[in-house]
Amino acid sequence: MKKIILLLILVFTLTNCKKTKMTGDNSKFVGTWTWYTGWWAIHPSFKLIITEKGKYKLFDGDNKIDYGRLVDKNEYLTFISDKPGKKGYFSSDHQLTYINTDTIGIGNPFIRDFSSSGFVRQK
Repeated sequence: MKKIILLLILVFTLTNCKKTKMTGDNSKFVGTWTWYTGWWAIHPSFKLIITEKGKYKLFDGDNKIDYGRLVDKNEYLTFISDKPGKKGYFSSDHQLTYINTDTIGIGNPFIRDFSSSGFVRQK
């Protein structure tokens, strides 16, 4: 009986995991991005890595300071931290905006005076 319950829990867990992939228009965000302007003026060594599976990692130099996943919210990709306590560097109001093939913005297009920053694609 215990084996059946464990098996059901395992099947339920595996089938309900949110598996997302950066497809279509969102695949343009996949890559490594380097901070160049914005509200992190004292941290010019920030690097953002976005994978095709919709995961992100934010580094300050070699130190990983945030990680998580990107989810579609209000037609924008929003940062959801996987850090313990969900205390990530980005809030759930931070959204990716596409500027061009080499530049992305992080901010909130719906909130005036919301802090924002820009990243350029690393080559």
